Amino acid sequence: MPGDVVLTLDPGGAFGTGTHETTRLLLEALQRHLAPGMHVLDVGCGSGILAIACLLLGADRATGVDVDPESVRVSRENAELNGVGDRLALHEGTLSAGPAGRFPLVLANIESRVLVPLAGELCARVAPSGVLVIGGLLAAERERMLAAYSALRPIAVHEQGEWIAIELKNGDG
Repeated sequence: MPGDVVLTLDPGGAFGTGTHETTRLLLEALQRHLAPGMHVLDVGCGSGILAIACLLLGADRATGVDVDPESVRVSRENAELNGVGDRLALHEGTLSAGPAGRFPLVLANIESRVLVPLAGELCARVAPSGVLVIGGLLAAERERMLAAYSALRPIAVHEQGEWIAIELKNGDG
């Protein structure tokens, strides 16, 4: 359709093809919260789909972090394939060893067993008035995740099938 953004992707061995409910939920959320010129952080970047989508939709820069070297490699290749490789910084390793700073939009599509221990670090990376979107979550995990991320204010929970994504806002600022 006219105006649609086309993202070309080869996921290789990384997660993130755009067909899974969790990825679709985060793609929809980033469209609600992304503003032109933003610098976005994608934690657990997998194939790079979320960071690349942000860049294609108007973000100035994106930073991806993943503990899996294959995911970082695939993200880099997919960024080049989509003509945004010069605007995507990638870090292999943990979030604490990754990029410093706070971001107006932080995305993390990872399962709850990883997201719960990361709650403090992820919340600390959200800029004042910024948004954190977490996904990869089963609907049954809603209350547990809201409790883990209580440092931020929940603004929406979206559901597809048995999966949810939670949008949270940093009230500082």
